[in-house]
Amino acid sequence: MSEEASIYRSDIAAERAVLGSVIIDSDVWPVVAGILKATDYYSEKHARIHRTIESMVKAGETPDLVTLPAIMGKNSTERDDLVSYLASMVDEVPTTVNAGRYARIVAECAQARRVVDEAKELQETIRGGANPDEIYKAAQRLARKAEPASKGSSVLTAPEMLDHLSRYHEV
Repeated sequence: MSEEASIYRSDIAAERAVLGSVIIDSDVWPVVAGILKATDYYSEKHARIHRTIESMVKAGETPDLVTLPAIMGKNSTERDDLVSYLASMVDEVPTTVNAGRYARIVAECAQARRVVDEAKELQETIRGGANPDEIYKAAQRLARKAEPASKGSSVLTAPEMLDHLSRYHEV
């Protein structure tokens, strides 16, 4: 595993569980949609599934193992592959009651990735010989990215943030 890949937090099991929960019980969608955006997924395939579910719900449709692949699949082979993939997600869901918790896990990982990206930008700003004002502004952006998404959230703790930053402090 490359150093780059090791610093990007993800939880594919949580991503699969949140999407599988919505497929099983579309009533959990408002909870999930209140926590996650498609861009929060590490897997592009999962982001695509999220976007499709979002579109379906907005159109008044219910996503399930038949309707999702029918919309997402370009041909019968792709639809069949999607049915298998989505069915495996559904089979892995311990309980839909925890859909909100699964979504928060995915959101926490996404926030950590955004902090890492912002830390890289800060590092490049410093390496590029930026003046102190530019460095300060870049550091402020990093601090904003590290703030929890909502009050009372433990999305990213200060030690976690420092851990991510320490991997990039060698300038």
